[in-house]
Amino acid sequence: MELLKARDVVVIGGGINGCSAAYHLARESYTVAVVEQRILGGEASGRNAGGIRQNGRSEAELPVAMNAIKQWMRFRDEFGGNFEYTQKGNLIVGYSEKQQQDMAKEAQRQRDQGLEVQHITDKKVIRELVPALNDQVVCLNFVASDGKAQPFKATRFVAKLAKQHGAEFYSLTKVTKLVRTGDAISGVETTRGFIPTKSVIAASGPWAISLLKDIGIHLPMLVRRTQACVTAPIPHFIEQFIVSGTIWVHQTEAGNVMIGGGGPWEPLNFTKEVSLSSLQRFCRRAQQVVPALKKARLLRGWAGCIDVTPDFQLIVDKIRDIEGLVVCVGTCGHGFALGPAVGQVCAEIATGRRPSVPIEGLSLYRFPPNLDFEATYKATPEPL
Repeated sequence: MELLKARDVVVIGGGINGCSAAYHLARESYTVAVVEQRILGGEASGRNAGGIRQNGRSEAELPVAMNAIKQWMRFRDEFGGNFEYTQKGNLIVGYSEKQQQDMAKEAQRQRDQGLEVQHITDKKVIRELVPALNDQVVCLNFVASDGKAQPFKATRFVAKLAKQHGAEFYSLTKVTKLVRTGDAISGVETTRGFIPTKSVIAASGPWAISLLKDIGIHLPMLVRRTQACVTAPIPHFIEQFIVSGTIWVHQTEAGNVMIGGGGPWEPLNFTKEVSLSSLQRFCRRAQQVVPALKKARLLRGWAGCIDVTPDFQLIVDKIRDIEGLVVCVGTCGHGFALGPAVGQVCAEIATGRRPSVPIEGLSLYRFPPNLDFEATYKATPEPL
């Protein structure tokens, strides 16, 4: 096997988390190589909705999300990133008195953590804020500083920044083995050759499950499909990113409306085959939430793979039993927005520094050892 140049850190995965980690490492003058089995941003980081939100985040994820917003703004405003990043807000819709009560509590919890979130029940205010919504909406949780971006462009932009600081990228290159010397990482075998290193960041989503299993590390995750579709361009009428139950809706800079979602009815495998029934349900539900979409024309749909954890929160941690191994996985389909902050934290952990945001609630070790998630996972029928 060819011997490649040694690196301070090797990052596995060329999505937003991996590219962000590479950027934060390279700007601190660490030598870093990113190994991606396909193209940069070719999997979840290029197939997602592009939502960049703090709204609705768990207690553990919210500090990371709030830090990430600052970094997204910096990428756009200081570094001139052209990836269609706008901050017109994210809103979660409620339709019942029970939802209203739950959402009011959730908004207060997030305010207690420092987030500026509005819980809106005045129908006139709702109508003025989002004229496109239907009349049955009872309440909204709205975060004005949230927004959206074009995810593929955003991931490529962060990779570009990393390259400018000296990071090297190996696309179309698969990691075949993590190499240990005793209880420490000593290198990475790839389809291009062997890269000596004492530090690895595994940021390859569901593909990390088998890679780490080969060295005795169990990740309590499952791979699951998620889907989306897009309409032909129509005149702009939706500014915000809208979440309603199991679907989301937003309009792109070009005028296309993106609709998608997912849940525990999706197959637990690496399939990217689109389900027509799912796309039809997305569109029906989207038309109920935003009636004007009844006139929209659907162009196409696509699917991607996400890695889900038992509590639907990501895992960012240092492996205790193997020196030099950091994992950044389990983003559960809502990790794109967190990428800049998650990458920074991974870079800090990998180089022995204190994380800049609290991540104790995102530890791998919050789960019981060898948890059989597949045995406890509860699938449900797809909603009508």
